[in-house]
Amino acid sequence: MPVELRLIGAILAGGGCVLVGFAEAMRLRKRAAMLAALSEALTAIRAEIRFALTPLPQVINGLAQNGPADLRAVFGSLQDAWTPQTTFRSVWNLLISKVAEAGLKDDDVLPLSALGASLGRFDAETQTVSLDAAITHIGERRILAEQTARDKFKVYGALGTAAGLGLVILLW
Repeated sequence: MPVELRLIGAILAGGGCVLVGFAEAMRLRKRAAMLAALSEALTAIRAEIRFALTPLPQVINGLAQNGPADLRAVFGSLQDAWTPQTTFRSVWNLLISKVAEAGLKDDDVLPLSALGASLGRFDAETQTVSLDAAITHIGERRILAEQTARDKFKVYGALGTAAGLGLVILLW
């Protein structure tokens, strides 16, 4: 086998392993950023309900246009899914599934489920209390996710690099 082909194969195989390691590290950072955006969006919902008594469809519309950048598309899809026949609970479940698809763990979105049961159904004070609990939980998860991303970013990068070098040595 020509040396050039072996070199190209080794570079591609090694680079692939490095890429996998750093992709996993970036996934951890993305999760922390998504939790921060979710916390910001829930805080905005809380302010709209508590101080302005804004109807939920208008709150969703506002978040689709001016909400956290990471979640604007999600709130835009909620706005599109909202029809006179749909319930807020079904729209909220769509939000839960979309943020879960974005890389959040089940424990991250757990308070959103309970929140969907109270938003739009009870008085502003009860909704605010439910939002406060969800914001607190998501804030705690965000801090944990940021710490995990900080701690493991270099580890995943180093593991990917080591696996890539090991593979290059085996293939050479």
